[in-house]
Amino acid sequence: MKEKLLFFVKKRARGVYYVLLPLVLVVFNFFFKFNYITKRDISFDEPYSILFACQSLKKIIVDVYTVEPHPPLFNIILHFWIKLFGVEPLTLRLVPLFISCITVLYIFKTCRRYINDFAGVLASCFFIFSWLHIYISLEVRSYALLSMATAMSVYYLMKFLEKDKKASFWGLIISNALLIYSHYLGLVYIGVQGLIVICFLFFRDRKFFWDYFKIMLIVNILYSPIWTALLIMLYKGNAPFYMDFLPASYAYHVFIDFFQGTTKISIPLVVVCFFVVVFCSINKRQFPVKMVVFLSLSVLTFVLIFLFSYKTHLFSGKYVAFTSIPLYVFISYVF
Repeated sequence: MKEKLLFFVKKRARGVYYVLLPLVLVVFNFFFKFNYITKRDISFDEPYSILFACQSLKKIIVDVYTVEPHPPLFNIILHFWIKLFGVEPLTLRLVPLFISCITVLYIFKTCRRYINDFAGVLASCFFIFSWLHIYISLEVRSYALLSMATAMSVYYLMKFLEKDKKASFWGLIISNALLIYSHYLGLVYIGVQGLIVICFLFFRDRKFFWDYFKIMLIVNILYSPIWTALLIMLYKGNAPFYMDFLPASYAYHVFIDFFQGTTKISIPLVVVCFFVVVFCSINKRQFPVKMVVFLSLSVLTFVLIFLFSYKTHLFSGKYVAFTSIPLYVFISYVF
């Protein structure tokens, strides 16, 4: 009887721990960032999001084809939020803050499933304490939504590569659709994702490769209205990319922005990661395939966006912040 009671207590304790740890991280992320929520006024591009969101749903969608240089999802979410809670700066900033809490949850879930709980806490802390992510988690723009969709997509992609079709099929469809309805840069990430799937599945398991093809076919059907909007804007020369050309050294400073706030801890970790990768290459040792996927998703997307910036005039920290999500997971594994 005593042994059964002890077993029951241990089982319940494990269950509580399983739920409590990610919950603690989510709650901490909320209150830590909430501390900064009134530090600045509505500024820069935020008034544009609010202006578009205050219009009717029909006008929000029509504007995507004419004057709004971003997909409409965030503005639609903001539209309903404003109807419920008004346009006070504090209440508006709660939207990206709540979205960032979902991002933390998916970062932790990915690490828990593919590494361990300690890695999940570490990767979540990289995200929580990064000044760049603190900024976009409180900015009334779509970048927090883009990071959340990336975290979701990474999680369901890994499940798909495990050939867990039942659990990943619709999750990958929804997360990829969220990505490209959040920001046009999501297209670059999905292109990299497709390249990775080709490399890992086309020559190994054609059946699952064609399952991925079905996923992307559905995503493209869902995205077809925005494809039209993007092509119209490109044709008119009103593309959503309007920054100055930047030197290659700027990419380094943007990369450092991923870790501002945790620099004393994370920059040494990045250096360690680099030498571990070099060591493994020299000694012909292999990383687990999953870790290669995490690193590739981050680095290739980051580099491609930077290279595209020479054509599209597009590159800044908050535009590429979403590429840091799989990088945090990779670094937590190496550590």
